[in-house]
Amino acid sequence: MIMRINSKSFLKKGLLIFSIISYFILAGCVSTIPHDGEVELNEELELRIQGNISLYESKNEVMESTTDSLLADGVTHNEAVQIALLNNPSIKAMYAHLRVASADVLKAVVPGNPSLHASVLQGNGSGGPKTVVSLEQNLLDILLIPMKKQFADIEFERVRSELGHEILSQIAEVRKTYYRLQGEQEKLLLFEKIVDAVSAEAEMAKRQFEAGNVNSLDLSSHMAVSYETELLQKESQNEVSKLKEQLRRLLGFPGNRENFEIDKGLHPIPDAEPALEELSALALTSRLDLKAAHKQLAALKQSLPLARWESFTSVDMGVEKEEELLGPTVKIGVPLFNRGGISTAQLKARIKEEEFRIEALEQDIVTEIRIIYSELMNLREKIKFYEDIIIPSKNKVVEASQKQYNFMLIGVYSLLQVKKEEIQANREYIDLIAQYWIKKVSLEKAAGQFNLISAL
Repeated sequence: MIMRINSKSFLKKGLLIFSIISYFILAGCVSTIPHDGEVELNEELELRIQGNISLYESKNEVMESTTDSLLADGVTHNEAVQIALLNNPSIKAMYAHLRVASADVLKAVVPGNPSLHASVLQGNGSGGPKTVVSLEQNLLDILLIPMKKQFADIEFERVRSELGHEILSQIAEVRKTYYRLQGEQEKLLLFEKIVDAVSAEAEMAKRQFEAGNVNSLDLSSHMAVSYETELLQKESQNEVSKLKEQLRRLLGFPGNRENFEIDKGLHPIPDAEPALEELSALALTSRLDLKAAHKQLAALKQSLPLARWESFTSVDMGVEKEEELLGPTVKIGVPLFNRGGISTAQLKARIKEEEFRIEALEQDIVTEIRIIYSELMNLREKIKFYEDIIIPSKNKVVEASQKQYNFMLIGVYSLLQVKKEEIQANREYIDLIAQYWIKKVSLEKAAGQFNLISAL
């Protein structure tokens, strides 16, 4: 808006009118701004996370007490997810970024500030100086607010979906680390039992050697197995400590949280898995990164009308008064050289590019699920093979070898060798169970759901 006046009273009235109009424009803009999006993001996450989960809220003051209550007993994998959602600083940063994106929506729909210009003109005649004041406002900024608002809303939804996908990725990492720790703790319990048994055998061998019933080679063999088992136990203890620190970091615990414990013992694998076709179809409707890509495409399409207006750099309207003359004024940027065709063509190319990216992402999602599903089923077969054949056969071999050793039909080296093989088989079995649950988390993440699969 451009106004030129030589009357102080007219200037005051004009400024008052303009201020009132600007107030209502800005008030209308602000009234259309959404809140920070926490509620909508939490609703998206609740649909995809198993169990009764309390999600992070920036204004929640009881999160610390909630965490303390969850740590009272051994933390389950669902409780680990709950604690991470309330405490992990990376997740808190994502919620903070959501509020930044909300502010971007506000910036997009608020018109630019007007410009105030003043000058004093001194003539050669006897007349006094003339004061000229101009107040300029780009009307195009106001006219395009509805389209900018729609574009900003879509962009905000895209950011919210991307943040939701990142939060789910954090949850997947929490659960994978949880199962790694759980598997290593189970191996540590196995080593503790074996160390006790092997140490007792080594002590008995010492007494037999002192009594002259066994030779030095047999004694050395028993002692070597005892040392090897103790070394494996220490390695497992170190791995447990390392995984516990990693889980502590993912849960967002400070350094003073030293004594939290998780459930001991991996759960047995379920009897069945969901169908591959169901998982592929589920992923194409649930993956938040795919939803964000569709929002990106929608935002590009929404910005197409804005690109057509790019050639009109400004549309200023107002009133001009000088001496006895009064009338409206219009100033329009003439699209002589830049008519918006280049920007429009570029935007159409970006739309086509994004469509191809979405198609590629959908194919990648389906392929990822098929690969993970195949690996999961292979793990199921291996676990079943160990449960039905490997573990029972190793146990029978050890029992038979122990009887033959007692009757002096085989030497101590043969007995210790079959016991080593039994220990190795049990270690491999525990590793397979842990790998299964880790792979299951990968499948859930690929499908974009952490509740339907885990519920089986």
